[in-house]
Amino acid sequence: MEVMINPSYLPYLEHGQSEPKMTAAFEGCFSIPLTAGLINRYEAILATWFTQEGKKVEQVMKGWEARVFQHETDHLDGKLYDGKLDGYKGPECQERLVFNNEQEMEDFWNSKKSGR
Repeated sequence: MEVMINPSYLPYLEHGQSEPKMTAAFEGCFSIPLTAGLINRYEAILATWFTQEGKKVEQVMKGWEARVFQHETDHLDGKLYDGKLDGYKGPECQERLVFNNEQEMEDFWNSKKSGR
């Protein structure tokens, strides 16, 4: 675990890119039980935060690490991944799934792990 004070992020442009690359993937959230959303997020970000000692940290994050940082930082800004639930514009949710029960949701996530 790492303490991150005032985390923020900006899209990170790889060499030769003129626009940030976005990638869609399903996300779940304990704040929105029994749902998943296909969320478009930056593939790479420049994450910034301060340590408990007041040191500023800047780190390029890519892939899963970048996705999780964006998801959790959005919570600090009062956003959920699906603005339909809270009326606050969040990241682009392309598709929203609502499960009938925990088993149905678990089966969905297991199918994603196995690539089905």
